Amino acid sequence: MTTGRVYKPDGEMLERYLASNPYSALPGWEKEVSCIQGPIRSGTSVASCMRLWEAAMSVPKDHTGKRRSRWLIVRNSYPDLEASTLKTWLHWFPEKPYGRFYWSQPYVHEIRLGDVEADFHFESFEGDADIPSLMSREYTGAWVNEAQFYSRKFIVTLLSRTGYYPVPDGPKFLQLDMNAPPLGHWIPIMRGDAPAPEDWTESERKAHICPPTWEFLVQPPWFVEKMDAQGSVLSYDINPLAENLRIMGEKAVRSLLGGRTKDEIDAELMNRVLITQAGLPVFPQFVRDVHIGRQPLTANPDFPLHVGLDFGRRPAAVIMQCVGGRWFVLAELTAKNTAAEEFAPALKQFLARRFPGWMADDAPAIHFWGDPSGQDKRSEVNDGTAFAIFAKNGMHVRAADRGNRRTIRLETMTMLLNRMVHGQPGIVFDPKACPKLTTAMGGAYVYQRKKVSGSPTYHEEPLKNEFSDPVDACIEVLMGGGEGRATVGRTERPKPVNTLRPADVFSRGQAQGSRRSAFHR
Repeated sequence: MTTGRVYKPDGEMLERYLASNPYSALPGWEKEVSCIQGPIRSGTSVASCMRLWEAAMSVPKDHTGKRRSRWLIVRNSYPDLEASTLKTWLHWFPEKPYGRFYWSQPYVHEIRLGDVEADFHFESFEGDADIPSLMSREYTGAWVNEAQFYSRKFIVTLLSRTGYYPVPDGPKFLQLDMNAPPLGHWIPIMRGDAPAPEDWTESERKAHICPPTWEFLVQPPWFVEKMDAQGSVLSYDINPLAENLRIMGEKAVRSLLGGRTKDEIDAELMNRVLITQAGLPVFPQFVRDVHIGRQPLTANPDFPLHVGLDFGRRPAAVIMQCVGGRWFVLAELTAKNTAAEEFAPALKQFLARRFPGWMADDAPAIHFWGDPSGQDKRSEVNDGTAFAIFAKNGMHVRAADRGNRRTIRLETMTMLLNRMVHGQPGIVFDPKACPKLTTAMGGAYVYQRKKVSGSPTYHEEPLKNEFSDPVDACIEVLMGGGEGRATVGRTERPKPVNTLRPADVFSRGQAQGSRRSAFHR
């Protein structure tokens, strides 16, 4: 059964990926879930096509002598499915001689070749909202292309729908390929590359322990960095251990560097867990090398703290200071499936632990700013509003802006990202203390692409997800601090501060002082 094309994997991880196929692997090598992560153009999509085809050829024959199977191939949008996944698949498995391809959504490729009778279904799923449509489906196996865009829950649900065809007790089969996921993604946590968030329940932690039948493979980066004594990259040399290099060629690999920022190089070429998300970034003005401090920030004891709050079942708090006309983002606290009754005391403890200098009677004030809806929307747990619940915990929240118009809020952040104060950026983020927020600003906070064919179009409102919450909390501070009024041309500005007084927000090991009450009363 040959079509004249020969595929040979170029790299150890690609070989291991193919070798763990549950339908063709040696006993003990097979895996129910196999995930491979690599830089762009590293051959994972082609290897995934081959792994799926090898499985189809290895399905046991039925009583008629045919190897019947049904497979699902998943991508996050139909435009991406058509431009990338399908293009790769049909390059290797064209209609002639493999079988008829149905060009209507969702696409189906009926392969009838020799003793193989396999149906490959190509379908777009956005994420968790599509989970109900997976229920009651029956597949032999599935492939998720670009798995960084999917949650653990979606992947587990999809796995449960495999091993049902042609018999209901077949082996489970799910393969994932992906580029580097964003910080906080479940795969690096399950892989053991990142710690579980502190606010996770015991149940959530157990759900992220890697099952023995799952494997995670990570390819080497395309390049090796040469750095100076300060840690800045001087040049990129091709990594001799890079995979798919024989097929790509060194010239083509070097050309990948052109036109990319360091963030993009880190995520797409160096295969580092950093910032990737499907969609159009809301804040392309954010530049990691400019807006993230090179060293940790510490609160200045002579100025108040500002805490922005985003309510709901995914609450978020962002702690900031305005010093010398510049905003400094010092820390974040986020939670999942948590009501205000739980989040308020947790935030109070967090502030006491991280900013002890503000707990004394003569400490600087802490100003709390919240979404105006927090004044009216009642808690699911009791009849109190979020503002009232925080007030009971000694934190008196003020509405950041009555208008709460999305366009003005986004423009306010955009204006601040573009602002320079004495040659320094108008807003600076701590390099370690607010990972979800910096991930969001760097590209995970997006306008989601619409699931339509043709030229890419995007939704008018940013995607609401775990990355949008800390951004909203950060903007609450800016709106409460007067930046929103400045955006629309109003005369009211943040209260002037004495910029002649020496102020160093970067960590020097100094003790945090105290001047006024811990919480704004």
